[in-house]
Amino acid sequence: MTNQISQKQLSIIIGAGFTLTKIYVMPAFLSNIASESMWLCALLSIILDFFLLSIVLKTINNVNNAPLYDVGNALYTAPVNKCITLLYAIFFMVKAFIPIVEQKNSIELTFYETEPSLLTFMPFFIVAFYVIIKGFKPFGRSYEMCLWVYLFGMLSILLLSLFAGDYTALLPIIGENPTRILTGFLKSLIWFGDPIYILFFSGYISNIKNKLKGLKKSYLIYSVTTISLLVIFYAVFSTIAPRQYYATLKMSKYSIALSNIGRFDYISAFMLAAMCVFQTCLPLLFANLCLNKCFNFKRPFVAPIIVITLEVVFTVLLQNSFLTTIEFFSNYVIWFFIIMNYILPFIFYLTTRRKSYGFQAG
Repeated sequence: MTNQISQKQLSIIIGAGFTLTKIYVMPAFLSNIASESMWLCALLSIILDFFLLSIVLKTINNVNNAPLYDVGNALYTAPVNKCITLLYAIFFMVKAFIPIVEQKNSIELTFYETEPSLLTFMPFFIVAFYVIIKGFKPFGRSYEMCLWVYLFGMLSILLLSLFAGDYTALLPIIGENPTRILTGFLKSLIWFGDPIYILFFSGYISNIKNKLKGLKKSYLIYSVTTISLLVIFYAVFSTIAPRQYYATLKMSKYSIALSNIGRFDYISAFMLAAMCVFQTCLPLLFANLCLNKCFNFKRPFVAPIIVITLEVVFTVLLQNSFLTTIEFFSNYVIWFFIIMNYILPFIFYLTTRRKSYGFQAG
C-alpha cells in the first residue's frame, strides 16, 4: 500500500495539529462557562482523550494495523459495517464544520480591516479538495515539512504573551462551582476526541515501532501546549476573556517587546493560520475515505466533490450564526460526538481483543 503515513508524521499531527483546532473559539467559550477554572475543563477533556488514545493504539495493534473497513467486514455483517462507516462519514463532515468556520472567521478578523467577501475564503476549499485527492502520504509529508512553521508560530505567540498576563486572575484554582467545571468539560468535547483520527489511520501507517507507544510522548507535548495556551489566555484577558473570541492569536500584542519592534506577531499568526489549513483538512480526508469504502466510487473525485460541496453549503448557510451553532452543537450534537468519538471506538476495541482474527497489515 503506497498511500501511507509514517509514525513520525503521526507524532507531528498529534503534537502540533491537535492544538490548532482549540485556539480560536474554545478559550472564550470555556471562560464564559467556568471563568478562571476554564483550563480545568480542557484538562479533563485531555485526560479523557488520553484514555481514548490508549484504547486506539491497543485496537490498532489488535488488528495488526489492518484497514478498519476490512476489520469491520470480518467482525460484523457487511450491511452493518457499511452503516457504521457511512455514519462516520457524516460524523467527520459535521466535525470538520467547526474548525472550518473558526478558520474563516479568524482570518477575516485578524488580517482584514473590513469584512471581506465570502469568496475570499473559497480558495481553502480548493486546497482541501486537492489534499483529499492526493491522500495520506502527501498530507503527512506536508505536515512534516511545515513543522518548523508551527514551532515558530506557536512558540513566539506563547513567549510574547507569557509576561503580559496577570496570573493571580487564575486564583483560586477551583474558583467555580464544580458543576460549572463539569458542564464546561462536557461542552468542550465538541473540540476534542482527536485520537479518533489515529484509529482511522489504521492500515495506512508504515513501519510501526514499539506498538506506537511513542505517540503518547507527542500527546504529552500537545497537552502541555494546549493547557499553557489556555492559562496564558485567561491571564492576559481575565474578566473580559468570555468576550474574546478569536483573540488567542492577538494576545501577544500586549507584549512590551512589540511596542519597540512592531507587530511582527502577525507573522506568527499567519504561520499558525497556514498550519490550521492542514489540520482542518484531516476530518475531510476521513469523510472521503469512509464514503469511498461505502460506495466504492469508480472515479476518485466523486467523494471529494460530495464532501467539499456539503462543507461549502454548511459554511454559507451557518456562517452568520456561528456562535448560535456552537451552542447548538455543545447542547445537542455533543451526544452524537460522544457516541462516535468514545463509545463506538471502545466497543470496537472490546470486539477486537476477544481473539486473533488474523488480519493482514496495511
